[in-house]
Amino acid sequence: MFEAALKGQVALVTGGSRGIGRATVLALAQAGADVVLSYSSQADARAGHPGVADATADEARALRVRALTLEADISDPAAAAGMVESTVEQLGRLDIVVNNAGIARDNLAIRMTNAEWDLVIAIDLSAAFHVCRAALKPIPIDEGAPLKLIGTYHLTKYFEERLTLALGREWGIPAVALRYMLTYGPRQSVFNPYTGICSIFSTRLLNGLPPVLYEDGRQTRDFVFVEDVARANVAVMESDAANGRVFNVGTGRPTTILQFAELLRAAYGATVTPSVPGQYRPMDFRHLTADISALRGIGWEPTVSVETGIRRYAEWILSMKRPAEYFTKAEEALKLARVVRQAK
Repeated sequence: MFEAALKGQVALVTGGSRGIGRATVLALAQAGADVVLSYSSQADARAGHPGVADATADEARALRVRALTLEADISDPAAAAGMVESTVEQLGRLDIVVNNAGIARDNLAIRMTNAEWDLVIAIDLSAAFHVCRAALKPIPIDEGAPLKLIGTYHLTKYFEERLTLALGREWGIPAVALRYMLTYGPRQSVFNPYTGICSIFSTRLLNGLPPVLYEDGRQTRDFVFVEDVARANVAVMESDAANGRVFNVGTGRPTTILQFAELLRAAYGATVTPSVPGQYRPMDFRHLTADISALRGIGWEPTVSVETGIRRYAEWILSMKRPAEYFTKAEEALKLARVVRQAK
C-alpha cells in the first residue's frame, strides 16, 4: 500500500543523516520515494559520524531512487527557504516534509542557560516552522472556488461575467466567460502606471530604478502570456463544450513576484536589485494560481513559459525609445489613498 502511494514522490527529511532521520530516509526510499536529507556536518562530526550523510544517500540510491544531500542551518529562515528551493530545482518537486531535526537539552528548567534554551527553540521549533512555511505550495483555484469580491473592480468584472452568461441563456446564443490571470506581453501599455507589474518593473529597471516589491516579494501569481490568452479566446469559440461555462486562463504555475522581477532584471542586464520596503496592499491576495483543468479539457494548453514570455517582452520594449517611469508619482497617490500601506 505504501509503495504505491509514495512511489515517485519527493520527500525531504530534516536531520536525515543519522538515527531516526536516517531510518526514515531509507524507509521512504524502500517505498519508492526520492529523498532529500538535510544535515549538519558539525553535528555529525561531534556525534562521531563524519560523512554519514553521503553514506546514507548512497544507501538510498542503491534502492534505485534519487537521493540528494543538503547541508543547511534550518534555524535560519533564508537557509530553510534555500534548501526547499534547491530540492525543487534539482528534483522537480517537493511532496513530503518530515521535520525530524532536533536537539535535546535535558537540564531542569532552573539549570538551563539562556543559550541552551534559545538553541532548543531554534532547532526544535523555529526550524520546523521555517521549513514548513518554505515548503507550502499555493493551491490552484478552480472556477468553483468561493469568490472574494473586495473592490469595485472585482465586483464589476463578476457582474459582467454573470450578465454575459445570463444573456446567452435568455437569447439562446453561445456565451462563455473567461477569467484571465496576470496577462503580460508585447504592446502592453508602458504609459499607464496601473497596467501591471511587467510594465511597471520594466520602466523602473530601464530608468535605473529598483522594482518595488510589496510584502516580502514571495507572494505568487500566475503570469500568462498574451498570445496564450488569445488562443484561449479562440479555443472556447471553437468548442461547443465551452458554451455557458466559466474558464480560468493561466499557466497553472505559481511564480513569486521576486522571481518575476529577477527574470526581468536579467533580461535587461540591470544592476539594480529589487527593493522590499515593508509595504503592502490590504486587498491583495497572498497567492493566486489558476487551476486550468477545465480549459485543458477542451484542448487548450499554455505554450509560452514565463521565462520565454519575459524574453519576448524585453525584446519588444528594448526595440523602442526608453520609456518614461510613471510609477513613482502614482505610488504617492496610492499611499495617500491608503491603497498602499507601511507595515508596522
